[in-house]
Amino acid sequence: MSSNGRIFRTRETHKGIQTDIAYSEKRAATRRPLAVNARLHREGGASLPARTLDVSSTGISLLVGQSLPFHEPWTISFDMFVEGQPHAVSLLAEVQQMIVGSDGVRIGFQFKRMSMASMIAISRYVGEGATLCHF
Repeated sequence: MSSNGRIFRTRETHKGIQTDIAYSEKRAATRRPLAVNARLHREGGASLPARTLDVSSTGISLLVGQSLPFHEPWTISFDMFVEGQPHAVSLLAEVQQMIVGSDGVRIGFQFKRMSMASMIAISRYVGEGATLCHF
């Protein structure tokens, strides 16, 4: 079981046999749901639409229309409201986890670099102090 006590089930097919698999999702920090449109940008011009699912002081989960290579860095941009004020967030994050589903690919990113303003906005949104962000 994960630190947040979540257990997920998935259905996998291997050699033509479908199997239900239960697994726990590891969480390095407390996450809070966040459902806003986002944009993924890759150096060299690739750009993909995405939807945020949740965010923590150390990472973010996005719903994307396709799989991405593991450990690849992407710039993620989105707008969020914190304490009633809008904040434009742009940060560099690396692909750490992927779960393929019928509605798209849920991708877990670990933050690598962001501005102090983005760090503070995310920390306030999650409800943790800015000093809890580790980069």
